[in-house]
Amino acid sequence: MTFINYFTVLLTILISVTNSAAQVQNETSGSYWNLENGVPENWQGERLELSDKRYKVGLHAVKWLWEKGRDVMIESPQGSQASFEVKKKVSQSLYSDENEGASATEIRVGGFMGWIYNEKPIDDYLQVEFGQHEKPAYQFSFYLNFSGWRACWIRFSEMEVLEHVDQLDYMKFIAPKKHDSGILYFDRITFNGEPIHGRSTPDQQLPFINPPVNQNHWGGQWFWETNFKYDIALESEITKDEIQAINLIETRLYDIVKGTVPHQDENWYYKDNFDDLLIVRNPDGSVSGRPIVSADEYNALLNDVKPLHLAPIFMGLARGYALADDDQSKEMFLDLFDHFVDQGYDYGSATGTQHHVGYQMEGIPESFLLMKEALKKSGRAQKASQILAYWYGTAESRKDISVNELQGVADLWNTKAKGRLISVLLMEDTPEKVRALKALSRFFSNSLQYSSGLVGGITPDRSLFHHGGLYPAYMTGALMGMAPVVYALSNSTFKIDEQATHNMGQSLLLTRMYSNKYDWPIGLSGRQVFAGKMSQRVIDAFGYVAKSGGGKNKVNKELASAYMRLAQPWEKMYGEFQNMGIQPEKDPEGFQVVNYACLGLHRRDDWLVSIKGYSKYVWSGEIYAHDNRWGRYMSYGNLQINNSGDPINGKSSGFVQDGWDWNRFPGTTTIHLPLDKLYCPVSRLMSRSDETFCGSSSLLRVNGIFGMKLHENETLKNFTPDHRARKSVFFFNDCIVALGSNIENSNTDYLTETTLFQLEAEIDNIIHIDGAPHTNLFKIKLDSNEAHKVIDNKGNIYFIPKGQKLTVARQKQFSKHNKSERDTEGVFGVAYLDHGKAPKKQSYEYAIVVNGKSSGNTPNYNVLQKDYHAHIVHDNLTGITGFVLFEPGNIKHNLVRKVSKESLVMCKTKGDSLIVSLCSPSINLSSDASYSNKPSVPVIIELELKGKWHLKDDNSSCKIKSVTSGKTVLQFECVDGKTNEVELIKLNT
Repeated sequence: MTFINYFTVLLTILISVTNSAAQVQNETSGSYWNLENGVPENWQGERLELSDKRYKVGLHAVKWLWEKGRDVMIESPQGSQASFEVKKKVSQSLYSDENEGASATEIRVGGFMGWIYNEKPIDDYLQVEFGQHEKPAYQFSFYLNFSGWRACWIRFSEMEVLEHVDQLDYMKFIAPKKHDSGILYFDRITFNGEPIHGRSTPDQQLPFINPPVNQNHWGGQWFWETNFKYDIALESEITKDEIQAINLIETRLYDIVKGTVPHQDENWYYKDNFDDLLIVRNPDGSVSGRPIVSADEYNALLNDVKPLHLAPIFMGLARGYALADDDQSKEMFLDLFDHFVDQGYDYGSATGTQHHVGYQMEGIPESFLLMKEALKKSGRAQKASQILAYWYGTAESRKDISVNELQGVADLWNTKAKGRLISVLLMEDTPEKVRALKALSRFFSNSLQYSSGLVGGITPDRSLFHHGGLYPAYMTGALMGMAPVVYALSNSTFKIDEQATHNMGQSLLLTRMYSNKYDWPIGLSGRQVFAGKMSQRVIDAFGYVAKSGGGKNKVNKELASAYMRLAQPWEKMYGEFQNMGIQPEKDPEGFQVVNYACLGLHRRDDWLVSIKGYSKYVWSGEIYAHDNRWGRYMSYGNLQINNSGDPINGKSSGFVQDGWDWNRFPGTTTIHLPLDKLYCPVSRLMSRSDETFCGSSSLLRVNGIFGMKLHENETLKNFTPDHRARKSVFFFNDCIVALGSNIENSNTDYLTETTLFQLEAEIDNIIHIDGAPHTNLFKIKLDSNEAHKVIDNKGNIYFIPKGQKLTVARQKQFSKHNKSERDTEGVFGVAYLDHGKAPKKQSYEYAIVVNGKSSGNTPNYNVLQKDYHAHIVHDNLTGITGFVLFEPGNIKHNLVRKVSKESLVMCKTKGDSLIVSLCSPSINLSSDASYSNKPSVPVIIELELKGKWHLKDDNSSCKIKSVTSGKTVLQFECVDGKTNEVELIKLNT
């Protein structure tokens, strides 16, 4: 590092320390105690001194050369009273002691936060005491079986209560009782006047704190470590075959993570970054340097470092040595490793909180794998394995756990899977290593089984769930993390089981169905709107799982073919598959039902049309404090066409954030609110309806229908909880028919609208209205006494029957960015139907021909019914009739006569046969809790047909209940929102 850089870093530290010292004067500021100018006057005790050898903030810490029987008394500890008075009401006590006579629902959630450095591990405890007038009131024990820094975050409600008091005027550090002497350092101490972090994590020092976190997938490490025991027998010795399999696994994973040989400039870049950490090797062999803390405690002004900053340095130095034989990179890596451990990233430590640790440490395990031999030769490999096993929760795999018992499966695959595998690969080749690998393989296999309810993982319809819904933004990381692990273990003694590998492949195939070519629809974007697409690493996941096998074959050809369509010809796996004679698949076509997401996908040629709703079980969108603040309407029947660009993508298809009117997602029926009223009134919201009827169905997986009982039932400010509509969409090849009925609400201030399209129109600016092109900015309210034909600026034709108030415009729009909330603007083509204010029993109808401008096709259909009970459409070109049956009862149709429950039905005659599909789109869970693991409950639906029919083939989900008096009653068993399809043969008798 240059002298100028060093001086700059040092100056930054000094400025930070000065600022910190000034801040701590205010007792309730939440700042750290100033320990930079000497031992504070209110610290009373023997052998206390200021030291610059260790520090966790600034450049100094208080050093205590303790002796048995001694203590350090701190009078009027700064901020302690303010923190002591912080209380919180909880619905049920999480702690055994309710103190000071407080009600059973009130606990003291303020507390002590600090860091303690121990020179030498001992089997003993530091006692910490708080009291009033020299009389102890609260105390806790801090285990000292470690060396290095450890965080100490603890609420008063988690301490032992000795005396009920209203005030505290001292705290005390009491030396261990079983040992004669030792050295401790104290730094980064605060009573910040706020609740202790809600994700404070139990560890070896404070295993009793915050017990709910033991059940959380981010914070269960110490709980798993101390409570989970292997249920797999330990073999007496490791076999040659097992060693060979281990070597194969390691080689595969090494090849995946190693990257390319770094250039000299890259080496120097990471060396400079290392120098900026100010790591110093002390005469006694210990290290010191800039403080490393969790992201939750990180403060850039204090010159902190978080693990996410270190990951690229670890990896850069690892590649410098492993791939370029740079010895200086090796020495720097080992120094950084020692500093990392010394700063608290060690076995048994939680650094205060381990929340989101997998994201914070991404890339560090891979660097350890590259440096395995260097770690081994330097005697650090066992420590590296132990650290990764602990921090990545490898102990969780010791038990045979089903997927429905797991939390955060997507986070597990994304951020922990490789770390767990690498923690085992760093072990010596022993029977313990074999057992650990077997347990990991079983655990991963279990996690890839289809999950029940909304708990997470892969649902029965192949959706990859996170946060209780289909969430591609998390899916990408999950697939990127897990696919290399599945491949590394494949075709070995420790392979993932066949069903698990199949399930992951099916989830990948669904991913390529809802992405076009790489972008997924806005309705699936959660809180990451206008930002959803597959990365190269996701595409690679197709290849890795393909190479993991397909049944008896070593390669899954379907996945390999899908990979080749998505990847570039120069990619390594592309060439491998090509040499096997595999060709890229054509663009997928057909209709895909995804009812765990209230989703339908319709594909032809190279375009995709998606339809997205929401229900009692499926949330509309994800709104966070700084994300998607205007995203209320994302799933109110969002009908998105992705058909433009090379390759096809959302932006080229017209979906651009700048200037976007958040009220007008295509296909949705919404109340058009000003942005300040559309703004979410709470920091986090994932709206659900109280209606269960929402989803799609298909016929022969080629064409499909969608139905939704829309109900905005939130009672929050600026919502309209009586806003309702019955909506349907029918998909017949390139023709789409959209119907709405019973649109009503009580909002008398703002118009209710159904949006046909909203597409960015700055460059593609021609909109045709009834044959006439329009290119300038305009807004036209068309004659409702006439039918109209509108061609949007992407070439899709809209046919709007008469009797509807249609407005078409090309206009400049002013909006807000969903994250930064900055002002945005853009030019858009829009078309919408006006239902008026506080509408009653309003309706709509329109048809779309996708790419109709180029194809010249026109719709040819008949609406047979459109009311509260049913929407029924017959398509004259395909011969298909679609029934969206909102209510049970009789049906006005010459063939389909009656249904026992709300459902989606499609049928098509074929000579003397009839093809019928029926679906209950509701996934019908036994619990609608956000992360319930309760399965879908089967529902029996009876469908009455005119005439006498029998099943062509046996069908497990359908049987003939009766054939009498010129009618046939079919009985379907519906579960998981799946479509049930049968072919019937007409009886001549």
